[in-house]
Amino acid sequence: MKLKKAGLPSLAVLILIFFIYLFFHAANTTGFAFFMYGITMIHILYTIIQKWVSGGPFTSSMHICNLAMLTISCFTLNSSIEIFATFTPWVYIVLLLTFVTLLLEAFVEIPSMFWRFAYGFIVTCGLFVSIYFNMLLLPMFHIGLLGMLLLGLGIHLFVPALLMFTIMAGFYKRRQSKMMITGIISACLLVAGSLWYFLFSVGNANRILEKVNVDLVTGGQKDLPRWVYVAQQIPKNRWTELILTGDFKYELFDEWFMDRPINTGNSMGDKGLHEPFLNIAKLLGKQKSDLSDAERLMILKSNFNNRHETSRKLWSGEHLTTSQCVTDIQLYPGYRMAYTQKTFFIKNVSPYEWQSEEALYTLHLPDNAVVNSMSLWVNGVERKSRLTTKEKADSAYVQIVGVQSRDPALLHWQEGN
Repeated sequence: MKLKKAGLPSLAVLILIFFIYLFFHAANTTGFAFFMYGITMIHILYTIIQKWVSGGPFTSSMHICNLAMLTISCFTLNSSIEIFATFTPWVYIVLLLTFVTLLLEAFVEIPSMFWRFAYGFIVTCGLFVSIYFNMLLLPMFHIGLLGMLLLGLGIHLFVPALLMFTIMAGFYKRRQSKMMITGIISACLLVAGSLWYFLFSVGNANRILEKVNVDLVTGGQKDLPRWVYVAQQIPKNRWTELILTGDFKYELFDEWFMDRPINTGNSMGDKGLHEPFLNIAKLLGKQKSDLSDAERLMILKSNFNNRHETSRKLWSGEHLTTSQCVTDIQLYPGYRMAYTQKTFFIKNVSPYEWQSEEALYTLHLPDNAVVNSMSLWVNGVERKSRLTTKEKADSAYVQIVGVQSRDPALLHWQEGN
């Protein structure tokens, strides 16, 4: 194992930018996005000018470092000027492993057959992710060309294409390695198998729904709502949960990613996530169901214990944190009773003062326990609650939150004792 010294300064700058992103990207401000972009472009221009003056070659290690910096800049800028929603974690893991693998290949000589296989396998997975990103951004390439004239910002839309061509060039350069080709084939089989299984799960769920509909029409049991019969027959696995969740939690595009939804938040995880498998299924026409939103929610609550996630929310809670939770318990052994008071301190860390957000808590009470009061404290002023019917409370809450944009609190019994 031998370390290649060419490009080490670029690697040091990349590591610095990566840690800056890790610690400060939550700030989610346009200023931070432009700061990261500025550092990236200054470094890229410096390396180009340096190599042009010195006449030396522009090494692959420097190219990989610059590409990784641009990728970090892409995600930073997307946090402020949103092009797509936050991706599900596996996408970021694949991208991270891809760049780590490319950097190891560029900076370290590893004479190992297993490394050739790992290189082919991991980088091929990254290739598929970059292809998906290109499909996602293809309708905006013409905007990217115009954006190149505006401080060069349009270059971000072409970073996935640069990554795709970089990976393909690396494969071509190492095409004599049989172990690398074995890794490429293995990764292709994994991706194809995962996609096939997901599409099969989507089709199976639709077939079950069609069967239930036929049974109901031809005189089957009609004593219970339709969603009950679907919930009894549908598989209880991660794929089915993903299908049923759909646009409750995930960002879905239509017609080759041309119809872009406005990501304003939802009832299952605040801002929507982007799941490539769901969008591919929708693109292929597989993501079809005549289940209503109410039926999907009931199945999720029944089969997947998503009661908290499926509760109604009028605002996002992305920037809300529970800074402190105080529990005060008073025991009365003579009466075999206990009195518990819980105080939640909620902090809004959003950089925008005008941004309204909503906190949602689910409290699990022991048997025979009851709630006797609730208060909302705002700027040191207590606002006591009062008991009323669920319909009146919901109506008042929606009016105050959705129309008047003030700070109410609502507590209601969900199920159990």
